[in-house]
Amino acid sequence: MKLYSTDLSLILRILTCRAVASCVLGACMVCATNNARLMAQSRESSPMERVWSQAVMDYDLKRDYKSSIIHYTEVIDIAPNHAEAYFRRGIAYSKVDSYQEAILDFTKAFQLQPLLVKLYPQQLSTFKHLETDIALFSGLMHIAAKRYAQAIPNFTTLLDNEPLRYASLHLYRAIARIQSGAVKEGCEECEMARRKGMVDVVLFETLRASCRSVIPVVLDELFPAERQLYPRGANDSAQMSLSGSISLRGYDSAYVRLFKNGTCIQRLSQQLQYKAGIATFHLRPILHAELSEYGVQVGLTAATKDTVIAVRDSIVCGDVLMVAGQSNAVVGGVPASPDDQFLRTISLQRDNIIWQRSSATNTVTATTIDQEEHVGGLAGELQRLIVQTYRVPVCIVKSAIGATPIQDHLPHEDHLWQSNLYGRTLYRTKSAGLQSAVKAIVWYQGESNDARGYYNDFERLYKAWERDYPNLRRVYAAQIRPSNCNEFPHIMLREIQRRLQDSLKGVEVFSTVGVPFHDGCHYADSGYIALGQQIFRLIARDFYGSTDTSNISSPTIRKAYYTSKEKTEIALVFSPRNSEIVTTADVVVANVAQPLHEYFFAEVSERGKIAPMPHVFSGVRTQGNIVFLRLKQPINIVSVGYLPDKFYHSTRVSYRGPWLINKRGVGVLSFFSIPVQNQP
Repeated sequence: MKLYSTDLSLILRILTCRAVASCVLGACMVCATNNARLMAQSRESSPMERVWSQAVMDYDLKRDYKSSIIHYTEVIDIAPNHAEAYFRRGIAYSKVDSYQEAILDFTKAFQLQPLLVKLYPQQLSTFKHLETDIALFSGLMHIAAKRYAQAIPNFTTLLDNEPLRYASLHLYRAIARIQSGAVKEGCEECEMARRKGMVDVVLFETLRASCRSVIPVVLDELFPAERQLYPRGANDSAQMSLSGSISLRGYDSAYVRLFKNGTCIQRLSQQLQYKAGIATFHLRPILHAELSEYGVQVGLTAATKDTVIAVRDSIVCGDVLMVAGQSNAVVGGVPASPDDQFLRTISLQRDNIIWQRSSATNTVTATTIDQEEHVGGLAGELQRLIVQTYRVPVCIVKSAIGATPIQDHLPHEDHLWQSNLYGRTLYRTKSAGLQSAVKAIVWYQGESNDARGYYNDFERLYKAWERDYPNLRRVYAAQIRPSNCNEFPHIMLREIQRRLQDSLKGVEVFSTVGVPFHDGCHYADSGYIALGQQIFRLIARDFYGSTDTSNISSPTIRKAYYTSKEKTEIALVFSPRNSEIVTTADVVVANVAQPLHEYFFAEVSERGKIAPMPHVFSGVRTQGNIVFLRLKQPINIVSVGYLPDKFYHSTRVSYRGPWLINKRGVGVLSFFSIPVQNQP
């Protein structure tokens, strides 16, 4: 159904007053003064030629689009039927985001010169300054030429690439859709334009009124979607918002039936009161955080009729976590679980939030890693364990892309700028109503960086998280392990990661060493499951009141000292104090045993100079939270470190142990250049 006449009369009526006010009364008042000045100038060239040349120069050379609009307006004052002046001024209006004025000018140009309707695609080739500009010009010209269906893909391209910059185009894509016959989709987009806060009020209200004539019920933006998770509050529940407006006469009340696992458990209703032909309703049932799926059925009633206007199913109430970083944050999968329906995630598709089950069997591979709905093995195991242990649904928000350095995760000046990962994640989380629900973030990243600037970048990212996720309580940050993912040196980077928890409140660093099934860059599924189990124990302690707290944190070194004046042994003291540290077995590489003591590194002081010295230790023993290193001979060690950068000595084989771990298999954080004291 067409809501507008084919000659765009309604759009023109809406826009004409504004166009006349801004152009004729504003810029064209300048024209009158300039025309008088032009008449007094030399007759070497006509006023038309001079002002035309100035307009072209302003646009093509100076990129001063506002000045070019003024000068093209002067041309139109001199020659009111100058089709190309309208055409070019329309393009200039497009450049300054004056889309309504642009459509008017293109419409006028096509009326004055019908041949332009056939030629404007070719005419655009002279304006190929930016590909996105061509899409913008084309979309607006298609509207003016009544080629509505052709305008839609142009606007879609712009909104997909730069959704914030072009947010106001939602209203114009809505017009194009409605005029193309997709009335429902166009009316829904009209409401979306309003929610984004970038619409022309007069045009919006006219569109909205027309939409109500064919779509008599408009649901509020907070109306739930299929498979949505509502974050639970302090009372283990959440309140749904079921609101909308009705232009259908003859109904007395609106109601909602709330279903739990298919059984109706509550009915709420509200009397309707019509004002100017419109009635609104606001119904707010409460969901409890438990392993139950809820459904709602919203309807209208009168004495003799009952009409259902909306149905939503598979809604849950639970908790929200975020997993961020690069590939190890999201690669892998976990076996299917009987509770899979309570594992949720969100993705953004065509500017719409899509709620999905984060199917644990949906393994992330190299071809799916950038897809937002694939949460991977680590997150899948976290979800599975929380749901299984604490009987509450969980949504994972994914903010990870393979091979990304930390710089790719930093926010733009506009934190909601969707052309980067941070802004897209924040926009997605905010749009899903989860921004204040993210309580914890798991961060696994670092393989694509070295130490330069890493602490400052992470601190900036952490402060952005604190600002944008107001209820964020914990960040669990991985310390990466020796890996051959790339050629970046990582010893200093790992030391920076180890120290993050010392200076940033709310950060806990977890070790990734000792986790099995690692191929030098990634883990097998079993490795991600083991890693998920390790992080689960931390989350269970911090958020679910778990009393299983012994040896669940990664031990980190606090000091190193000689145990005697003879300097034959060094003690390494770790926290937490209740850590029970053990060593793993030697590993054989190319038929050569690789003992653990060979992968502690020392800097020594000799003759007033400090230099690294290999192979100074002869053995390792542990006692509680202390590790003892036996020296081959007394020597003045200045500092000590643990674990190589990437490889075993004299090989290109990625290091995969032996390790220091605690009695529950949690790895000790590697360290670099820890000062050695002469006494405890």
